[in-house]
Amino acid sequence: MKSVTISLPDSVYDDAEAAAEPQGITLAQLVADLVEKHWPAAEDQAAAAKALETFFRGPGFPGISKNLPTREELYAERDDELARRRGDRDA
Repeated sequence: MKSVTISLPDSVYDDAEAAAEPQGITLAQLVADLVEKHWPAAEDQAAAAKALETFFRGPGFPGISKNLPTREELYAERDDELARRRGDRDA
């Protein structure tokens, strides 16, 4: 574990020390816990990224998305409708 020196205003130092005391931890541990909570470990970030990838891939059951038309099918329908309206093709 690395150590770091920080400077705090006297009032912040006193308040932080008072907050650490009832928890039975040192001021250094309180600051370390706050920093760790703000910047999760790389393993936690990797797990979060994997969860996001899973979410963005869509539902895990094919029942809903299986029956939806593809983008190409939607564009083909749109092109057919526009052509029909212009009279280029018979509908």
